[in-house]
Amino acid sequence: MKWSNLTRRAEVRHRPPYQTRHTYACWNLTARGNLAFIANQMGHSDYSMLVKVYGRWIDSESPRELGRIWQGMKKLVQIAPNLPQ
Repeated sequence: MKWSNLTRRAEVRHRPPYQTRHTYACWNLTARGNLAFIANQMGHSDYSMLVKVYGRWIDSESPRELGRIWQGMKKLVQIAPNLPQ
């Protein structure tokens, strides 16, 4: 089935299929997924691309929440396994 047919049947405003990457990343980040794992699944060499792309959205939120998120990211990175490339 074509992507346009799927979005129409789901009654979702049309978006390019590529946009599902953002949904995947946002859902995983919201669920506090492992940054190294998410980055690897998305084809990035490390988590810095996630910070660059999604950090812009995070920056618009309250500074206190942003600080809490960054502290959590630092902890996750310290315990993240070294994934083969």
